[in-house]
Amino acid sequence: MAEPAGCCERVAINVAGRRFETLGRTLLRFPDTLLGDPRRRRRFFDPQRREYFFDRHRGAFGAVLYYYQSGGRLRRPPDVPLDVFLEELRFYQLGPEAEDRVREAEGLGLEMPRPLPRGRLSRRAWLLCEHPESSPAARAIALLSVLIILVSIVVFCLETLPQFRAGGEVA
Repeated sequence: MAEPAGCCERVAINVAGRRFETLGRTLLRFPDTLLGDPRRRRRFFDPQRREYFFDRHRGAFGAVLYYYQSGGRLRRPPDVPLDVFLEELRFYQLGPEAEDRVREAEGLGLEMPRPLPRGRLSRRAWLLCEHPESSPAARAIALLSVLIILVSIVVFCLETLPQFRAGGEVA
């Protein structure tokens, strides 16, 4: 039995036991992806069942198939963790643009670095306080601030002990 090759033929895709069907022309809309390129997806074809089999996350595949059917719209299902969904996008080779759109929709867009202050003195002060890797002095200030925080935590903990409370006598 031959693998489905025509653009108008139905293509059966089994993802971890759940069966999906679509038309070949739907997948051909994105020829640079795993499912859109018949040569790339050929190794997943099971000739006895006449279907492609993927042992992947079945909850994410509905969104992947919808990507093909909708012409490129992509949304992560709420029951699929973001890292799993991004891994599925990489497996199906939807491309970095699709991943970037998902990240942006999830509020994980690329953060623009804040510009440094213009004045020489304020720029140096900014680097000293915000970027400990910028100089040895900045590392020393960061270390000093961590030590101050640790000492204050120890003092607050010691204040809770009865023998260190002000005015309290230990019997």
